[in-house]
Amino acid sequence: MHFFKIMFTKIKFCAMISPIYIIMRAIFILCVFTIGLFSQDKPNPQNKEPQPGQGSNQNQQNPGTNQGQPQPAQNADQQGVLDKEYYEYYFTTLPDAGKLQKEKLESNLTRLFKTEIQKRDYPACKELLPQIKPASLKYEKVTSDSIWVRGIKDVLGYIRYTDHMYVVKYQKYLAFISFELDPAKYIQNPFQLELIFKKENIFDAKSSEPHQAETK
Repeated sequence: MHFFKIMFTKIKFCAMISPIYIIMRAIFILCVFTIGLFSQDKPNPQNKEPQPGQGSNQNQQNPGTNQGQPQPAQNADQQGVLDKEYYEYYFTTLPDAGKLQKEKLESNLTRLFKTEIQKRDYPACKELLPQIKPASLKYEKVTSDSIWVRGIKDVLGYIRYTDHMYVVKYQKYLAFISFELDPAKYIQNPFQLELIFKKENIFDAKSSEPHQAETK
């Protein structure tokens, strides 16, 4: 009997509290919902968008803010023009390698040829020496495959073959000149040099060695 009294009391208490609990819960939910709506409608000052005309006014007020920053190219059509011009101009200004080698070869042959003539036929060659220039010389590269080169070696005996052998001519003077290195690339003295020419007096022969001054 006591048990039923206790249960009845609890049921009666819950019946009294339930309407109040439900009302309070509804009020709480309504407040939360109202606060959420209010927070969404309130404007955010950080995300405030500029009004029309405000951006231009700021730029006008601060004209020096963009100074010192890289500016875009004034004329986009000129891009890729100067580098192309430099590339093409570079190749037009390159020296002609073939021409330079020819000049060096002729310089070697002319210098050695004139020096040997001066040693062997001076003073008879005095008037001819200024006329001996690369443009006035005849020269030809020869090889050991030539029967005439082999004949020269057989006659002279001491001629040695190299990869760079030339026969040079000016009027009555003929010279066989050989080099150890390519004379078109390097200024050098000859490996061997043999000059021949027809003398007016066959008994007037001079040594190929340069004249040595007498010393006391």
